[in-house]
Amino acid sequence: MRIRRWISLLLLPLALAACEDATGSEPPIVGGWALQQTGPTRPWLAEELFFAADGGFVRQASFESDRIYHFRLEGEYRVRGGRLELRLVRQVSWNEDAGPAEVSELPGTWEDAGTVQLLGDLMVRTYVTFPADAPEETRAAYRRIPFESLERLD
Repeated sequence: MRIRRWISLLLLPLALAACEDATGSEPPIVGGWALQQTGPTRPWLAEELFFAADGGFVRQASFESDRIYHFRLEGEYRVRGGRLELRLVRQVSWNEDAGPAEVSELPGTWEDAGTVQLLGDLMVRTYVTFPADAPEETRAAYRRIPFESLERLD
């Protein structure tokens, strides 16, 4: 009886790990996310990330420098081993004082965008920034927001 108990205790973590790995799933980041908090070096007024089930990605953000700027990045995403990778193909930018938006086509290469971790309805993204010409680890927390599809963002 004791041997069975010990064997059961030893096999339980393996069984749980096998269940977790059987799906091969990554963090379920599909949906909309609004920036809640980031490091002091980032001047964002607002930032939203949208991840579609088909791999589509949109980032909408505003920041303030000498005026308020807005931009939208479009592309694809994938999560591998908890690491977020982005392939950006288009950027649209404008500011409060200017006329029409500027549209730029981007090279479309896959880039490492840090790691993602889900904590309830929060997503924590850890990535590298260069605020003073030296790499610095930055953490940003995003709260889940309603999201239906990327087409509705246009």
